[in-house]
Amino acid sequence: AGSYAVTVDVDDAVGNDATQVTATVIIDTTVPANDGVISINDAAPLTNTTAVNIKVTTAPTEANTRYKVGFSETNDSATVATWNNYVFNTNIPFTLSTGDGVKTVYAFFKDKAGNVSTAGVSDTITLDTDAPALFTGVAADGGAPGLDTGDTLALTFD
Repeated sequence: AGSYAVTVDVDDAVGNDATQVTATVIIDTTVPANDGVISINDAAPLTNTTAVNIKVTTAPTEANTRYKVGFSETNDSATVATWNNYVFNTNIPFTLSTGDGVKTVYAFFKDKAGNVSTAGVSDTITLDTDAPALFTGVAADGGAPGLDTGDTLALTFD
């Protein structure tokens, strides 16, 4: 890792010298910091669909460290299927796995050198695709038919 000056000096077959060129090459082996905060569906606690939007809601503390962002339901960057261009505070579509329950999504960051953050930052959302149960009975004041003003109504749900 570090910055290196590379000089190219070219001669042709008969000994003519070309103009010497020097360039600085930076070798970057530092992984991006995982200092982001992500939000699924603008921090909604529930969703009824696997199609969600995720956004990174904090700017990086290190300049130019985030070039791409990827998401996974596993805290392992090797499981990221798609690397998206990183744009701060912008929705990026993601598809949750099927099956109702709490879903945790991890975000990983990749810099321009291809270094990937080692642990994901995460957020959770509950996937609930089951329709609510309908009530099956109505009873007024102990089950007598009809309701009068002031009666108590009891609803039973399955």
